[in-house]
Amino acid sequence: MKMIWIMTVWMALTVTLRAEIPAGADLSDLERIPIQNGGRIKPLYSFAEESFQMLTGGTTFKPGFADYRQGALRNLLLIWANPDRWSAEEIILVDHAPLREEMGLDPTRKMFAIHEIAGNEVFRKKFAENQKLRARERNPRFDKMQREVNNVANRLHLWESLLQGDVFTIVPPQNAESNRWLTLPQFAKSGADPARKQALFKPFLELVGQVNAAPETGIDPRSFEQNAQTFAREMRGLTVGTKVSHGLIGLEVLYQKLHPFRLAWVLYLLAGIVLLATTVWQRRGGYGLAWGLVGVGLLAQGFGFVCRVLISGRPPVSNMYETVIWMAFISSVFAIVLEAIYRKRYYFIASIPITVVMLYLADSLPAILDGSIQPLVPVLQSQFWLIIHVLPIVSSYGAFALAAMLANIVFGYLIFSKGHRVPSELYTFIYRTIQIGVFLLASGTILGGVWANYSWGRFWDWDPKETWALVTLLVFLAVLHGRIAGAWSGFGLAVGSVAGFMSVVMAWYGVNFLLGVGLHSYGVGAGGLEYVITYVVVQLAFMTWGIQVYRTGPSPADPVRD
Repeated sequence: MKMIWIMTVWMALTVTLRAEIPAGADLSDLERIPIQNGGRIKPLYSFAEESFQMLTGGTTFKPGFADYRQGALRNLLLIWANPDRWSAEEIILVDHAPLREEMGLDPTRKMFAIHEIAGNEVFRKKFAENQKLRARERNPRFDKMQREVNNVANRLHLWESLLQGDVFTIVPPQNAESNRWLTLPQFAKSGADPARKQALFKPFLELVGQVNAAPETGIDPRSFEQNAQTFAREMRGLTVGTKVSHGLIGLEVLYQKLHPFRLAWVLYLLAGIVLLATTVWQRRGGYGLAWGLVGVGLLAQGFGFVCRVLISGRPPVSNMYETVIWMAFISSVFAIVLEAIYRKRYYFIASIPITVVMLYLADSLPAILDGSIQPLVPVLQSQFWLIIHVLPIVSSYGAFALAAMLANIVFGYLIFSKGHRVPSELYTFIYRTIQIGVFLLASGTILGGVWANYSWGRFWDWDPKETWALVTLLVFLAVLHGRIAGAWSGFGLAVGSVAGFMSVVMAWYGVNFLLGVGLHSYGVGAGGLEYVITYVVVQLAFMTWGIQVYRTGPSPADPVRD
């Protein structure tokens, strides 16, 4: 009888959903309904956001029958209740212009309906070729066109699943022998005899008739909210005795809505503007305000990481998105600690651009940096090794990025300051920061060898990731030892820190996004090459300009205090 009641409440909800959810309706009760998706249990709100992010590249969408753009959950509920109304919607993103051209699609559009893609012979042929390549090779190296075909195929599969309703698995297993969640219709049909089925679906069919006759407007928000609260309460009742934590479900909804990493980069950007605006005027007050903004920004980042750790139950460094936001976080931590020691503004000036750019890219490029919380792949399912191997290495990237930005401040002084003189303490700051990075990278690399022996039975195999980690470590060791031995001055240390960070870029981005091979290929991704190339070109050009000025101008003393 409980299931009949749940189905009745849901069908009552669909009366309103088939028309239009009232603009002022409160969806908070529906947001926290648990759903099994992507190998874990998450709130319906997260599922909606991730689904529309994948389908359209954003979390809002304006269906053809609506007057305004609607949020992901609102649209998802409408799809769930009335999939037929959505079958012709242009909702599948085809972002790659050459693919649109080859498929003969309208070049002025990026969004297409399911029949425009599923029935396209060129697309079907290309996807079949990808499938053959995947069958031949364990980790096939797809080119950009092939990757885009796979992306569109994944969107197409998701959209078909949404229309068919087989992804709305919101009913937990009712016995300990199964981990598979069910949809409402599956649950209604499971284990029921013919008489029970007839008793169950008689009210269901009656409600369908009511839905078809429902008015298109004039829905009462209060009535809708009451139905939503009842439905959500009954669904929560089905999770009693399961492993579902409604506290974590609520925390994930809060995390998704607050966007703590977005808040952090906005605060850091404001701190950078304050520092620049008070370079000459109100230096002391501006410096204090910048400290406050950076501190709150760090708290926002920390809150975001606490949420991800509690929700996922693991350290937040298992994919490219998480390493990007962790690198930004640890760069800020190093900057705050070192700035507290030296009080010279330089660490803030160096760290703020890193943090703002990294967090902004993570926030604005979901197709490249997927921010959804995913389960760990089998090889990473050891939190102990993940903490002592991956965390130190990614943290070293934050230190090396900080050193490279301090080097850019050196180049800026040389190029733009009167007399081309560089404050000598800048070289000390670079030196100290590289020391921190080398310690972390060396520790992480050595411990990675121990983990490799534990997981794969060998300490070292010249895997691309291992090789470039070693190359990066040797580059920075050479930079430090060359300075100690007197082979180059503090300016050489600045040049070496930038050259070393180019090696970091290759070890971090190049191996994962360009090579995509080796035993570490579980972390691969695609896209963003244009951003990386732009950074490398601009960085090398600025460094070359600084070197030229250094060679032709005066040669100020640049000691590094040991």
